[in-house]
Amino acid sequence: MTQEKLLQRLEADAESYRRGREHVAALAAEHNADLHRWAVRRGRRQRAAALAAAATLVAASFLVPHRSDTFVSGDLQCCTAQACSRINVIMATI
Repeated sequence: MTQEKLLQRLEADAESYRRGREHVAALAAEHNADLHRWAVRRGRRQRAAALAAAATLVAASFLVPHRSDTFVSGDLQCCTAQACSRINVIMATI
């Protein structure tokens, strides 16, 4: 093969490569045209979901009734009769 034919073949391969690259770039541009708007929508949805979850947890914390159980930290002499009777019931079930 002469140098001229080698150069022609290399140019043909290079042109084919360029066309393929341009085709892929065009496809990527077409498929990613809505990518920015999609990312913005997704971020908005995620923020709304996080806010809804936080609001639900805060509302649930206000709706949960306050527990009035007496907890004893080892010294049973200081507890009321009601607390001692509860402890006796708990210990009897164990």
